[in-house]
Amino acid sequence: MKFLLYIGIAIVFNTVSFAQDTTYLFTQNIRGKVVDSESRYPIVGAKIKLTTETGELLGAISDEKGDFSILNVPVGKQILIISSIGYEGRELPVILTSGRELIVTIDLEEKGITGEEVLVSSQKKGEIINEMATVSAQSFSLAETNR
Repeated sequence: MKFLLYIGIAIVFNTVSFAQDTTYLFTQNIRGKVVDSESRYPIVGAKIKLTTETGELLGAISDEKGDFSILNVPVGKQILIISSIGYEGRELPVILTSGRELIVTIDLEEKGITGEEVLVSSQKKGEIINEMATVSAQSFSLAETNR
């Protein structure tokens, strides 16, 4: 009787531990292209990232053709976070199935970058910049410099 009880407990623990390992049992790849929404030109260096349910960070950077690829993403609902300098960031929800690779085209809209105010000033030629500095000018002839 004790033997059957031990076997039953071992089976329960094995199924529970196997159920915990199934989160990454099925994975899939995401690949695609990041383009400008108006011109449709590829965006180089765009960051594409996602965080899995377990907190693992996965991501990629688009190449010179705007292409990217993220491998071994757990199947299910995921949220892609896309960002690039000069473009409005975007979040894109996707659903991965184990049947086939997900291919997406991501459009980003341009965003103006504003910086701090810059003050440009000018001065007339010959105007003294620093009144405390004294300047003297003396000309030398070629004969005087050879001495």
